[in-house]
Formats: sequence, structure tokens, C-alpha cells
Amino acid sequence: MRWWLLAVLAALTAAQEEEWPRGENPEPLVIADEMARLSAVYEVPVELICAVAHRESGIQQWRADGSFVYNKSDFGLGMMQLTGATADAYDKERLKTDWRYNLEAGVKVLVGKWQRAVTREHFPAGIEVDRGLLENWYYALCYYNGKTSDVYVAKIYEHAASLPGRMAQILEKPVEITRPESVLEGFEWGDAFVAVAEGLIDSQGTLHPATVHRGALGDPELYAFLDRRLQQADRQLERDKPIKALAIYEELLEIPELSPGSLRMLAGRVEALEEQGRAALLAALEAGSRAKRRAALSKLRRNYKGLAVGLAVSLAWANEEPPADFLNATLHEARGEPEAAIELYRQLAEEAEDEPAAWAAQRLEWLEAATSEP
Repeated sequence: MRWWLLAVLAALTAAQEEEWPRGENPEPLVIADEMARLSAVYEVPVELICAVAHRESGIQQWRADGSFVYNKSDFGLGMMQLTGATADAYDKERLKTDWRYNLEAGVKVLVGKWQRAVTREHFPAGIEVDRGLLENWYYALCYYNGKTSDVYVAKIYEHAASLPGRMAQILEKPVEITRPESVLEGFEWGDAFVAVAEGLIDSQGTLHPATVHRGALGDPELYAFLDRRLQQADRQLERDKPIKALAIYEELLEIPELSPGSLRMLAGRVEALEEQGRAALLAALEAGSRAKRRAALSKLRRNYKGLAVGLAVSLAWANEEPPADFLNATLHEARGEPEAAIELYRQLAEEAEDEPAAWAAQRLEWLEAATSEP
């Protein structure tokens, strides 16, 4: 390649890199929850979604320094490294800026590759193919990487067995996926086979006993219900009725089948209500006249009953000095001063009585955990 063409390409790449978005990766539990949702919607085992994301990007949309994950050799974008015509089929700006969209696009591509395996008759005719068995995704994984060999599949299987990097924080346990050549004598890439509960069936319909592995598929009905209730909570927030949104969150938190990521997400939503309430309380206390303060506090009493900040609102409404500076601690939180709040909450938890002490202990536990996280 001529030197001037290399220079042009380098200049174009440099200009392009200046436009890459910067960001911060979500916590593994948040990613785990999204993978479980996508697994339910598209019937793709979570283990494979996670392993492919690790192979492509280390399950990252952005690097540790905040720079976008971009492969200069094949122009792969973000978490699932979509390239070329595959990336062109999606909103490329969202592939860069929205990790959820990027992840879902990758899962859709994998589903498309499963269909290619069906079309190219990689499964024996007349046998129902179980999408939950990990061994049945062999050819789909090959096609995801665009190769007619099992080199990529071997890497995916290694990741599933060893759980490197963030995979260990997302999946509960490793799994050893059975490779077809270990069961089917003389197997070559392209030969049809299908995994069933008893083993692998070859292109001639002969069953070869073997250990196969069922992956985790999310419950579509559960995630549909979760999405529906969260949308209802969002509408309550739009109507400025946080107390009704809180009731929905508390209902969902009682569902034992929810993933740890979903529970963490719901707890985060409750905490967001606390932060919203503390900010509103601070604004109310700084309102001009006493009448305005009373009107604002009256509304807050209705809206934030049941939250920790609700007690501070009630104390402010009653025009009482909060026990051991409960109100002051709440205001420290609203101003982003956790150390001062922790000191006051600790004093409250030790010296106050009944409900104020209980609220203080709850806020103290949360703040100490939040400030100790790296």
C-alpha cells in the first residue's frame, strides 16, 4: 500500500477517534440483569451471551480510562464488536453510546446466525432442536465470528469453562460444553448434528450417548411483568407521585425469582427516590416565606411517606428539632456530604429512640456501604 494512502487512512482514523464517545461501564450485576432479560426475549442461553461479550470486548463498552472500545483492525464497535454490513444494519451512533443497545444488537445477530445454521442444514432433519442446550449453538457461534471453522467456538467454550474477567461476576458457575468431535467419530466442520438430553445425534440419526449441558434461559413472562410494572412506576413518577412508584418497587422486591441484578436495580430506584426527596426537602426549606415552606413540605409529606427522607420531612413540618440532628444529617446527604451525615446518623443510631434510631441505622448502613465501594 502506498505511503500516501496509509497517511490518509491514519488521518481518517485519528479524526474518527476524536468523535468516539466516552463513558463508564455499568456494574456486572446490571449487565447480568440485562443479559437475563435478553436471554428471555430471544431464547439464547445467558452463558453464551456472556462468553461472546467477553471474547469480543471483555464485556466492556468503554475501557478503564473511559475511551470507547473500538477495534482498529476490523472496525468492531463496542461490547459486541459489530462490524461492516452487520453494524450498518443498526443505528451506529447508538451502538457507540448505548451499551444495552449494543448488547441486544449482538444477541440479535447471534439469533440470526442460529437461523443460518438451520437454513444450511447443520441440524439433522426431522428432529426438534432445543435452544436451551448449549451444544446446539456450535454453528451459530462459528458464524457470529464469520468463520467456517471452530477456532472461535473453542475460545467461547474455554471462557464458559473458566469464567475469566467479569464473567465470574455475572455467571453463577462455569460449564464444560461438549465439543462434537469428542463424541462423533470422524466429525468434520459442516457435519450435521443435534444435541438432545441423551447425547448427540449425527446426520444419520444415530444417537451417541454423551453429557450435554442446559444453559440458563430467562423467564419471558417474568421479565415482561417486570417491564410492565416498571413502566407503570415511571408513569407515576411523571405524575409526581413517588409514593405510588415506591409501592411498585417494594412489590417487585418481594419476588424471589428476580435476578440479583434486577434486585440491585430496584434498590437503586428506591435510593433514587430518597435522593430526589432529600433534594426536594432542601429546596422546600429554602423557600422564601413560611407559607411557601409549609405548602412545599405538605406536598412532600404526601409524596415521600414510607421513605427515610419522609421522617425528616415530617420533623420539618412539625417544626421540631430533629432528634440528634436527624434533619441535619439528611440535609448533609442532600448536599453531597456523606462523612458529616455518617457521623450524625451514627450518633442517632446510638442515642435516639424508636423510629428515628431505626431510620438512622438504615441510612448509616447504606451510606457506609456506598462510601466504602471503590
